[in-house]
Amino acid sequence: MTQNTTVSLPLRPLEADFIQTLEKVLGQKNAIAGIAEAAASRPLKDIYFVGCGGSFSSSVHAHSLLCRHSKKLQAWNLNAAEFMAQPPARLGASSLVILSSHSGATPETAQAALFAKSYDAYVVSLSQELNTPLANTADTALVYYSPRTVTPGKQLLLLQLVIELLEHVDNLDVSAWRDALPALPAALQQYLDKQEAVGDAIAKSIAQGGDIYVTAAGANYGAAYTLSYCYLMEMQWRNATPVLAGDFCHGPFEMILPGAHLVVFHADDDSRAMTQRAIDFARRYTENVHVFDAAGFSLPGAAPEVKARFAAIALGLMGTRLADHLEHHTGHSLDDRRYMYKVEY
Repeated sequence: MTQNTTVSLPLRPLEADFIQTLEKVLGQKNAIAGIAEAAASRPLKDIYFVGCGGSFSSSVHAHSLLCRHSKKLQAWNLNAAEFMAQPPARLGASSLVILSSHSGATPETAQAALFAKSYDAYVVSLSQELNTPLANTADTALVYYSPRTVTPGKQLLLLQLVIELLEHVDNLDVSAWRDALPALPAALQQYLDKQEAVGDAIAKSIAQGGDIYVTAAGANYGAAYTLSYCYLMEMQWRNATPVLAGDFCHGPFEMILPGAHLVVFHADDDSRAMTQRAIDFARRYTENVHVFDAAGFSLPGAAPEVKARFAAIALGLMGTRLADHLEHHTGHSLDDRRYMYKVEY
């Protein structure tokens, strides 16, 4: 579907309190350490990240880190409705269930919290504010207090929890990860600023029309999911789909035709070869290959492997900011919906 590019909307400014919001998130470190201590004492065996849409994809990063680094914990990333319809056999008192909802009132997610409690699981909520159905059900509620700094707020809360769990349950030395956290808010802001021209150019191209495929690998796949489902389909009414980079050449590449767009979240970790393969192939068949490269993300004082582990948060920000630029170029408000909040569903 070709968008109307004749009437633009003002470009939303970058959040003035972006750094302060994330610093407040980091300030919840004691509460997060308490969650890890309480869960570890149960003893903890399984972690379930539960949510819908963007809240589901916000936990892809944390889920991937746990799967990669923990030998004692099994981690799962599940849609809230499926979590209840097909409850995991291992769900019980040795489970930590972490549920995310920006409003704290997403029906499936709020119900899933009650469902998890009925199994004696330890329940943690992530939302914008306290005193919501989800937060009031949880054993511990974590908040990020921002209407706009949403995905990085959730990811940074979850990253801290992963660090604490790896220390308390796996007895890993995570000091290098923990020491790198204070520099992260400013580093993310700097990356946002550096990528403004890149995001604007990509949005200008996408605004002209054409199907959109978004690919990423590993911990970065959440960025592809959020951009496709939340920003492009829900908020811009565009034909789009997320593609795991490892699956790109197992079907999706057949749709890379002239005029199609491929947006790539290109990590600089050990998944990079998968997205590079997609980039190299797509450039042979379409001129619309758009790359957000984590190699341009810097985290002062952090070892390269630590920076690479945190870069998924930076790439996720690129998807959010791309949506702002798309709104500007298409004239289609990110707040407009066809069905959501307007009809029964």
